Amino acid sequence: MTSIWRTPLQGDAFAQARRELLAHLEAAAWGPYRASPEFSRFVQFKWLEGQAVNADAFVEFRVLGKGGFGEVCACQRRATGKMYANKRLNKKRLKKRKGWFMAPELLKNEDYDWSVDYFTLGVTIYEMLEAKGPFRRRGEKVENKEVTRRILNDAVSYSDKFSPAARAACEGLLAKDPQSRLGFRGNDCLVPPPFVPDPRRVYAKDLADVGAFSTVKGVELDGGDAALCDAFASGTVPIPWQEELIETGVFEELNVWGAPGTLPPDLDPNAAGGAGGGKSSTCRLL
Repeated sequence: MTSIWRTPLQGDAFAQARRELLAHLEAAAWGPYRASPEFSRFVQFKWLEGQAVNADAFVEFRVLGKGGFGEVCACQRRATGKMYANKRLNKKRLKKRKGWFMAPELLKNEDYDWSVDYFTLGVTIYEMLEAKGPFRRRGEKVENKEVTRRILNDAVSYSDKFSPAARAACEGLLAKDPQSRLGFRGNDCLVPPPFVPDPRRVYAKDLADVGAFSTVKGVELDGGDAALCDAFASGTVPIPWQEELIETGVFEELNVWGAPGTLPPDLDPNAAGGAGGGKSSTCRLL
Protein backbone atom coordinates (compact mmCIF):
# COMPACT_ATOMS: atom_id res chain seq x y z
CA MET A 1 0.00 0.00 0.00
CA THR A 2 2.82 2.38 0.86
CA SER A 3 4.48 1.85 -2.51
CA ILE A 4 1.18 2.57 -4.32
CA TRP A 5 0.67 5.91 -2.58
CA ARG A 6 4.24 6.90 -3.28
CA THR A 7 3.88 6.17 -7.01
CA PRO A 8 3.27 9.45 -8.87
CA LEU A 9 0.07 9.56 -10.94
CA GLN A 10 0.61 9.72 -14.66
CA GLY A 11 -1.94 11.53 -16.88
CA ASP A 12 -5.63 11.14 -16.06
CA ALA A 13 -5.86 8.82 -13.05
CA PHE A 14 -9.61 8.27 -13.59
CA ALA A 15 -9.59 7.58 -17.35
CA GLN A 16 -9.70 3.81 -16.95
CA ALA A 17 -12.44 4.05 -14.31
CA ARG A 18 -14.54 6.24 -16.60
CA ARG A 19 -14.14 3.85 -19.51
CA GLU A 20 -15.21 0.89 -17.38
CA LEU A 21 -18.17 2.80 -15.92
CA LEU A 22 -19.39 3.90 -19.37
CA ALA A 23 -18.98 0.36 -20.70
CA HIS A 24 -21.06 -0.96 -17.79
CA LEU A 25 -23.79 1.64 -18.29
CA GLU A 26 -23.93 0.94 -22.01
CA ALA A 27 -24.20 -2.81 -21.45
CA ALA A 28 -26.53 -2.85 -18.43
CA ALA A 29 -28.48 0.41 -18.33
CA TRP A 30 -28.72 1.91 -21.81
CA GLY A 31 -31.00 -0.79 -23.27
CA PRO A 32 -33.62 -0.71 -20.48
CA TYR A 33 -33.60 3.08 -20.46
CA ARG A 34 -34.24 3.26 -24.22
CA ALA A 35 -37.18 0.90 -23.78
CA SER A 36 -38.67 2.97 -20.94
CA PRO A 37 -41.48 5.55 -21.26
CA GLU A 38 -39.14 8.11 -19.66
CA PHE A 39 -36.86 7.90 -22.68
CA SER A 40 -39.84 8.31 -25.03
CA ARG A 41 -40.87 11.43 -23.12
CA PHE A 42 -37.30 12.74 -23.32
CA VAL A 43 -37.26 12.24 -27.09
CA GLN A 44 -40.59 14.05 -27.38
CA PHE A 45 -39.26 17.14 -25.67
CA LYS A 46 -35.96 17.07 -27.61
CA TRP A 47 -37.97 16.91 -30.84
CA LEU A 48 -40.04 19.90 -29.75
CA GLU A 49 -36.90 21.76 -28.70
CA GLY A 50 -35.37 21.18 -32.14
CA GLN A 51 -38.21 22.78 -34.10
CA ALA A 52 -37.28 25.81 -36.20
CA VAL A 53 -37.88 29.23 -34.67
CA ASN A 54 -39.27 31.73 -37.17
CA ALA A 55 -41.82 34.52 -37.39
CA ASP A 56 -44.67 32.00 -37.24
CA ALA A 57 -43.60 31.03 -33.70
CA PHE A 58 -44.72 34.43 -32.36
CA VAL A 59 -47.79 36.65 -32.28
CA GLU A 60 -46.80 40.26 -32.87
CA PHE A 61 -48.66 43.02 -31.06
CA ARG A 62 -47.31 46.52 -31.55
CA VAL A 63 -44.19 48.56 -32.18
CA LEU A 64 -42.49 49.65 -28.94
CA GLY A 65 -39.79 51.82 -30.47
CA LYS A 66 -37.04 51.91 -33.03
CA GLY A 67 -33.26 51.91 -33.07
CA GLY A 68 -30.52 52.48 -35.59
CA PHE A 69 -31.20 49.34 -37.59
CA GLY A 70 -34.82 48.40 -37.04
CA GLU A 71 -37.98 48.40 -34.96
CA VAL A 72 -38.61 46.78 -31.59
CA CYS A 73 -41.97 45.04 -31.30
CA ALA A 74 -43.84 43.37 -28.46
CA CYS A 75 -44.59 39.75 -29.27
CA GLN A 76 -45.76 36.56 -27.58
CA ARG A 77 -44.45 33.03 -28.04
CA ARG A 78 -47.33 30.95 -29.38
CA ALA A 79 -46.23 27.72 -27.68
CA THR A 80 -45.77 29.08 -24.16
CA GLY A 81 -47.40 32.51 -23.97
CA LYS A 82 -44.21 34.20 -22.81
CA MET A 83 -43.77 37.84 -23.84
CA TYR A 84 -40.67 39.07 -25.67
CA ALA A 85 -39.34 42.26 -27.19
CA ASN A 86 -38.40 41.39 -30.77
CA LYS A 87 -36.01 43.58 -32.74
CA ARG A 88 -36.70 43.44 -36.47
CA LEU A 89 -33.57 44.43 -38.35
CA ASN A 90 -33.78 46.13 -41.72
CA LYS A 91 -31.33 44.22 -43.93
CA LYS A 92 -30.83 47.04 -46.41
CA ARG A 93 -30.15 49.52 -43.61
CA LEU A 94 -27.59 47.12 -42.14
CA LYS A 95 -25.83 46.82 -45.48
CA LYS A 96 -25.83 50.57 -46.06
CA ARG A 97 -24.25 51.38 -42.71
CA LYS A 98 -20.93 49.68 -43.35
CA GLY A 99 -18.28 49.62 -40.67
CA TRP A 100 -20.39 48.99 -37.61
CA PHE A 101 -18.14 47.52 -35.00
CA MET A 102 -18.40 43.98 -33.64
CA ALA A 103 -16.33 42.35 -30.91
CA PRO A 104 -13.39 40.25 -32.16
CA GLU A 105 -14.90 36.97 -30.99
CA LEU A 106 -18.02 37.65 -33.08
CA LEU A 107 -15.95 38.41 -36.17
CA LYS A 108 -14.06 35.14 -35.67
CA ASN A 109 -17.31 33.15 -35.25
CA GLU A 110 -16.27 32.04 -31.78
CA ASP A 111 -18.49 31.36 -28.78
CA TYR A 112 -19.26 34.56 -26.90
CA ASP A 113 -21.03 35.85 -23.82
CA TRP A 114 -22.05 39.20 -22.33
CA SER A 115 -18.53 40.58 -22.78
CA VAL A 116 -19.40 41.52 -26.39
CA ASP A 117 -21.68 44.19 -24.91
CA TYR A 118 -18.76 45.64 -22.94
CA PHE A 119 -16.83 45.94 -26.22
CA THR A 120 -19.79 47.82 -27.75
CA LEU A 121 -19.89 50.07 -24.69
CA GLY A 122 -16.22 50.88 -25.24
CA VAL A 123 -16.93 51.80 -28.88
CA THR A 124 -19.79 54.05 -27.78
CA ILE A 125 -17.71 55.87 -25.15
CA TYR A 126 -14.89 56.32 -27.66
CA GLU A 127 -17.26 57.81 -30.25
CA MET A 128 -18.76 60.20 -27.68
CA LEU A 129 -15.34 61.57 -26.74
CA GLU A 130 -13.59 61.50 -30.13
CA ALA A 131 -16.58 62.12 -32.43
CA LYS A 132 -15.48 59.21 -34.63
CA GLY A 133 -15.15 55.46 -34.42
CA PRO A 134 -12.08 53.79 -32.93
CA PHE A 135 -11.23 51.82 -36.08
CA ARG A 136 -11.47 54.37 -38.87
CA ARG A 137 -10.60 58.02 -39.39
CA ARG A 138 -13.27 60.70 -39.62
CA GLY A 139 -14.78 60.75 -43.11
CA GLU A 140 -12.79 57.70 -44.20
CA LYS A 141 -14.51 55.28 -46.57
CA VAL A 142 -13.26 51.80 -45.81
CA GLU A 143 -14.43 48.32 -46.74
CA ASN A 144 -15.84 46.01 -44.08
CA LYS A 145 -12.94 43.61 -44.66
CA GLU A 146 -10.45 46.32 -43.65
CA VAL A 147 -12.51 47.31 -40.60
CA THR A 148 -12.51 43.66 -39.54
CA ARG A 149 -8.73 43.46 -39.93
CA ARG A 150 -8.27 46.56 -37.78
CA ILE A 151 -10.59 45.31 -35.04
CA LEU A 152 -8.73 42.00 -34.89
CA ASN A 153 -5.16 43.29 -35.17
CA ASP A 154 -4.65 47.05 -34.78
CA ALA A 155 -4.24 48.95 -31.53
CA VAL A 156 -6.64 51.83 -30.88
CA SER A 157 -5.10 55.32 -30.81
CA TYR A 158 -6.18 57.96 -28.29
CA SER A 159 -5.98 61.75 -28.59
CA ASP A 160 -5.66 64.38 -25.87
CA LYS A 161 -9.45 64.40 -25.57
CA PHE A 162 -9.18 61.33 -23.35
CA SER A 163 -8.35 61.80 -19.71
CA PRO A 164 -6.21 59.07 -18.13
CA ALA A 165 -9.32 57.55 -16.54
CA ALA A 166 -11.30 57.67 -19.80
CA ARG A 167 -8.45 56.09 -21.73
CA ALA A 168 -8.01 53.34 -19.14
CA ALA A 169 -11.74 52.58 -19.29
CA CYS A 170 -11.80 52.41 -23.10
CA GLU A 171 -8.65 50.29 -23.23
CA GLY A 172 -10.23 47.86 -20.79
CA LEU A 173 -13.54 47.70 -22.64
CA LEU A 174 -11.93 47.41 -26.09
CA ALA A 175 -9.55 44.61 -25.14
CA LYS A 176 -9.42 42.10 -27.98
CA ASP A 177 -9.25 39.13 -25.59
CA PRO A 178 -12.68 38.77 -23.91
CA GLN A 179 -11.04 37.23 -20.83
CA SER A 180 -8.99 40.41 -20.36
CA ARG A 181 -11.88 42.78 -21.15
CA LEU A 182 -13.21 45.10 -18.48
CA GLY A 183 -16.58 43.96 -17.14
CA PHE A 184 -18.32 41.56 -14.80
CA ARG A 185 -17.77 37.83 -15.05
CA GLY A 186 -20.37 35.10 -14.81
CA ASN A 187 -23.23 37.64 -15.00
CA ASP A 188 -22.34 38.69 -11.45
CA CYS A 189 -23.06 42.42 -11.30
CA LEU A 190 -22.22 43.95 -7.95
CA VAL A 191 -23.78 47.34 -8.76
CA PRO A 192 -27.56 47.57 -8.25
CA PRO A 193 -29.38 48.73 -11.41
CA PRO A 194 -30.71 52.31 -11.34
CA PHE A 195 -34.09 51.15 -12.59
CA VAL A 196 -35.92 47.83 -12.36
CA PRO A 197 -38.78 47.59 -14.88
CA ASP A 198 -42.16 46.28 -13.80
CA PRO A 199 -42.72 42.98 -15.68
CA ARG A 200 -46.46 43.67 -15.71
CA ARG A 201 -46.12 46.90 -17.68
CA VAL A 202 -45.20 47.69 -21.27
CA TYR A 203 -42.83 50.63 -21.56
CA ALA A 204 -43.34 52.21 -24.97
CA LYS A 205 -44.03 55.47 -26.71
CA ASP A 206 -47.34 56.17 -28.38
CA LEU A 207 -47.43 54.76 -31.89
CA ALA A 208 -47.69 58.27 -33.33
CA ASP A 209 -44.43 59.23 -31.56
CA VAL A 210 -42.43 56.24 -32.75
CA GLY A 211 -42.33 57.33 -36.37
CA ALA A 212 -41.36 55.33 -39.41
CA PHE A 213 -38.07 54.64 -41.15
CA SER A 214 -37.23 56.36 -44.38
CA THR A 215 -36.84 54.22 -47.49
CA VAL A 216 -33.35 52.84 -48.07
CA LYS A 217 -32.33 53.64 -51.64
CA GLY A 218 -29.43 52.40 -53.73
CA VAL A 219 -28.93 49.17 -51.76
CA GLU A 220 -29.63 45.74 -53.21
CA LEU A 221 -29.47 42.45 -51.32
CA ASP A 222 -27.64 39.50 -52.87
CA GLY A 223 -26.91 35.86 -52.06
CA GLY A 224 -24.07 36.77 -49.73
CA ASP A 225 -26.40 38.94 -47.66
CA ALA A 226 -28.92 36.10 -47.41
CA ALA A 227 -26.21 33.68 -46.26
CA LEU A 228 -25.02 36.15 -43.62
CA CYS A 229 -28.53 36.57 -42.23
CA ASP A 230 -29.20 32.83 -42.27
CA ALA A 231 -26.08 32.29 -40.15
CA PHE A 232 -27.72 34.26 -37.31
CA ALA A 233 -30.80 32.00 -37.28
CA SER A 234 -29.45 29.54 -34.74
CA GLY A 235 -32.85 28.18 -33.68
CA THR A 236 -33.72 27.24 -30.12
CA VAL A 237 -31.10 27.59 -27.40
CA PRO A 238 -31.69 24.51 -25.18
CA ILE A 239 -31.26 25.87 -21.64
CA PRO A 240 -33.32 29.11 -22.04
CA TRP A 241 -35.99 27.13 -23.90
CA GLN A 242 -36.20 24.56 -21.11
CA GLU A 243 -36.36 27.33 -18.50
CA GLU A 244 -39.18 28.98 -20.47
CA LEU A 245 -41.23 25.78 -20.48
CA ILE A 246 -40.81 25.39 -16.72
CA GLU A 247 -41.44 29.07 -15.96
CA THR A 248 -44.68 29.21 -17.97
CA GLY A 249 -46.01 25.91 -16.63
CA VAL A 250 -46.01 24.20 -20.03
CA PHE A 251 -43.69 21.41 -18.89
CA GLU A 252 -45.94 20.54 -15.95
CA GLU A 253 -48.98 20.55 -18.23
CA LEU A 254 -47.37 18.32 -20.85
CA ASN A 255 -45.51 15.95 -18.57
CA VAL A 256 -48.60 13.95 -17.57
CA TRP A 257 -48.35 10.24 -16.81
CA GLY A 258 -50.96 7.50 -16.64
CA ALA A 259 -51.71 5.12 -13.79
CA PRO A 260 -48.80 2.98 -12.52
CA GLY A 261 -47.86 0.35 -15.05
CA THR A 262 -49.69 2.08 -17.92
CA LEU A 263 -48.64 4.45 -20.68
CA PRO A 264 -50.21 7.88 -21.20
CA PRO A 265 -52.06 8.11 -24.55
CA ASP A 266 -49.40 10.30 -26.17
CA LEU A 267 -46.77 7.59 -25.53
CA ASP A 268 -48.93 4.56 -26.25
CA PRO A 269 -48.39 3.40 -29.86
CA ASN A 270 -51.71 1.53 -29.71
CA ALA A 271 -53.75 4.55 -28.66
CA ALA A 272 -56.15 6.07 -31.17
CA GLY A 273 -55.01 9.30 -32.79
CA GLY A 274 -55.90 12.38 -30.80
CA ALA A 275 -56.57 10.39 -27.65
CA GLY A 276 -55.75 11.85 -24.30
CA GLY A 277 -57.79 15.05 -24.31
CA GLY A 278 -55.14 17.31 -22.84
CA LYS A 279 -55.94 20.20 -20.57
CA SER A 280 -55.52 22.75 -23.36
CA SER A 281 -54.42 23.13 -26.95
CA THR A 282 -50.88 23.47 -25.64
CA CYS A 283 -50.84 19.71 -25.05
CA ARG A 284 -51.15 19.13 -28.79
CA LEU A 285 -47.62 20.46 -29.17
CA LEU A 286 -46.36 16.92 -28.64
